[in-house]
Amino acid sequence: MSLIHNIAIISDNNAHFQIFDTFDKRAGFSSTVLPKNEETLNRLENEKYDLFFVEILNPAMSEIEFIDRIYTLTSGTPIVIISNYFYDTREIIFGHTIEDFIQYPLSLDQMVESATGILERGGKNPFKPDAQADLNQVVHQNKKLSILLEILRSLTSVSDLDELLMRIITLGAELFDSERATLFIVDKQRRQLWSRTAIGLEKSEIRISIDQGIVGQVVATGKSEIINDPYSHPRFNKDIDMKTGFRTRNILSYPLKNIQGEVVAVLQILNKKSGNFDSEDENFLSAMASSTGIVLENALLAENLKQKMNELQQAYSDIYVAQKQIMKESKLVVCNQTEIMFSSLMNHTTELTDTMINKIISDNDLSQDAAMKLLQLKEVIAGISSEFKGAMQQIKSS
Repeated sequence: MSLIHNIAIISDNNAHFQIFDTFDKRAGFSSTVLPKNEETLNRLENEKYDLFFVEILNPAMSEIEFIDRIYTLTSGTPIVIISNYFYDTREIIFGHTIEDFIQYPLSLDQMVESATGILERGGKNPFKPDAQADLNQVVHQNKKLSILLEILRSLTSVSDLDELLMRIITLGAELFDSERATLFIVDKQRRQLWSRTAIGLEKSEIRISIDQGIVGQVVATGKSEIINDPYSHPRFNKDIDMKTGFRTRNILSYPLKNIQGEVVAVLQILNKKSGNFDSEDENFLSAMASSTGIVLENALLAENLKQKMNELQQAYSDIYVAQKQIMKESKLVVCNQTEIMFSSLMNHTTELTDTMINKIISDNDLSQDAAMKLLQLKEVIAGISSEFKGAMQQIKSS
């Protein structure tokens, strides 16, 4: 009679219950679906299981602590995580606490294959270190987690884009004890990659085609790349080294993604001082990159909004100046037309007055009093004309 393995599936995801029910019907497995709560943890103190499947639905510290408590309560019974969260950082966060990690979309075959492989080797990873080495590993990973927490706290406190870019590459170079770090930002509209800052280089903006070089390949694939012999890599650009006198020995390139999984930038770490880059460096950078990409995109959006606001303000200012100029020019046109009409009227009135005076004088029919009144009228007309011209001049200059 074959051994029936007792497996606990801890999940609150109703969408996967049909798969869990089918899993229970597979020969050699007897599974129990349990909710993710304190009551389940209390049950584990008295109930014996050969394997745990635990589904993580949120990227929260409470999820990590729940896994740790299962591991402690069951004296290291194998645990398989089902989730899309923490996959890239699983070695850093969980260490040897878990035996396997299944990403979505979940399938019955994945669960069966994982359970079969673990249980056939007796539920223990043959490469698992002894207890003291495991403890040292946990302490080491906890230190890394503390560093990551400080990095995230440091990055989220920065609002200025240039300062954020400099802080990212400074932290990147220091974390891996490397000579240089560079951050390339994706400009989709221009199909370019640009870098405004770089440790080990003078501050300047560099722009390259979005598909150029190693960094372009990382953007295209969305995958990190370790190159420990760059001069033999077909996409490595030796011209920059030749211009700067810097010799690149090794490169760790990692894509920074937004919450939609789109690459917004690529962080490159160059020349690790203690040797070549390895998978541990890659895993640690992935933990840093997962949050850095989101912080960076938010800063880029804020910078773009700020730029648009400045452009809008400048456009409003230009419109105001243009409107004022148009009004001034319109006012000048109206003033000139009015001045011409008034001048014509005054000239006609003056001519008419002169004609009347001359006619009366020629007819010898002008009394002294009438002559004086006509002359006074002429002076009044001249005064009105002078005042009108002065008023028009003031309006034009205002």
